Amino acid sequence: MPGTPSARGCDACRRQKKKCDQLQPACGRCHRLRIQCTGRGAVQYRFRNQFVDESSKPRKVSENQQPPARSTSPRDVARQQQLKNRPLLPLVKSPTNEATYSVSGFVSVLEITDPRYDVFSMSHWLGDLPRRFGSNRALDAAMQGVIAAFPCLYSKTVTQRAVDAYEEALKYIRLSLHDARTNVDTECMCALFLLHIIYDWIGKGNDADGIFDLGISYILKSTRRGTALNEFERTVRRTLSVCIILESFHRHIDLDSLIGTLAIAEGPRPYTRADGKAYNSLSIASLAKLPTLLREPRRHLEHIKQDYRILQIEVTLLRKQLLELRDYAISQMLMGQLPPPALNRLISSVRAGYALALSIQIDFGSIMQTYEPDLDFQTELDGLCSQALDLAALVENCRPIGSGVARLPMVAAWQTTTDPIQKALLGEAMEMLRRDAPESLDWVTITPNVLHLSRAQALQ
Repeated sequence: MPGTPSARGCDACRRQKKKCDQLQPACGRCHRLRIQCTGRGAVQYRFRNQFVDESSKPRKVSENQQPPARSTSPRDVARQQQLKNRPLLPLVKSPTNEATYSVSGFVSVLEITDPRYDVFSMSHWLGDLPRRFGSNRALDAAMQGVIAAFPCLYSKTVTQRAVDAYEEALKYIRLSLHDARTNVDTECMCALFLLHIIYDWIGKGNDADGIFDLGISYILKSTRRGTALNEFERTVRRTLSVCIILESFHRHIDLDSLIGTLAIAEGPRPYTRADGKAYNSLSIASLAKLPTLLREPRRHLEHIKQDYRILQIEVTLLRKQLLELRDYAISQMLMGQLPPPALNRLISSVRAGYALALSIQIDFGSIMQTYEPDLDFQTELDGLCSQALDLAALVENCRPIGSGVARLPMVAAWQTTTDPIQKALLGEAMEMLRRDAPESLDWVTITPNVLHLSRAQALQ
């Protein structure tokens, strides 16, 4: 082929620019000098960059060196003038529009694997949303809201762009709900969950009740469709159902009408033990009963005791599973390897389940101690509160997104413990996590809690 190098000499002869006889097993020169003969018979290519104008590179001129004189011949002057008057060609850009810009922005948020800002710690199905962009206007507005609100996490300030995007997403979600021609599909529920995320990031507390009402309405209206649900739809409904149950702690809401709907959204259990069995305390059916049990503790005291015994086993298993995963991640870092994102997200998922189960156990234990005081049982409760403190230390390197799961057990432990030192440490940890939100208020507004109501009823 024309232009192909014809030299086949060894490396030693080529470096010294000597002719190589290419004898076997070593050429004559290498045999005479008793050096290793390598690279014999290989084609030696030399690549050149054809896209860089060597004449345009700046040259360093020393103090004693005079710059070269510019040519003054008519031909060179005409050539220089022609180059000077030549129009600059614009940079070639890939085709883009508002849709591709929004999708790329949302994907850039999803591609962050830093545990502090990994949004997959909130839900693993967020990765399926980019391909659904354009199918629902409410979902499009919610995804744009996430893009606008995400910088508020590390800047600790709420921008006007984030507020406007949040309000626009809320407007389109309400329109899609009240529009009789629009089916309340899975995309609308995804948009509502994203709205919950934005609400937590920018701290717009005035709209909390509105989001809660929208969630109830979406769940109820979606039951009228009567269509079969695939795995993705079940997972989305389960996630939104858990959000509704936790939000219902703020005020008295009858969830009896939702239990049937929430049971449909059960789907595959996300938390399983080492033997493959599911954690009963984290099922939708068990979580849906929490508001009733906590608001009428005297009536359901025996049920609370029974669930507490189950939680004693499952919280221990969840804690053991979490510590084993953490130790494995630490061992990888000690070997100089970063834990893969899949491992960090698995740890985040198990940590969320452990935090929720631990907070329920502390709540139930506090109610049992209120009705039937026992000094030995109070020691057990103090141990659970110590676990809440340990969880706060585990999420220290995951702030601000990955540490949100520690809110529930820390608030429950702070109201349960009788140790003043432990109470002060919990208060400091709670205050540190509270500052992660740009415009967070007090802990009552950002964390569901009904312990004060249970104790008030117990003292009546």
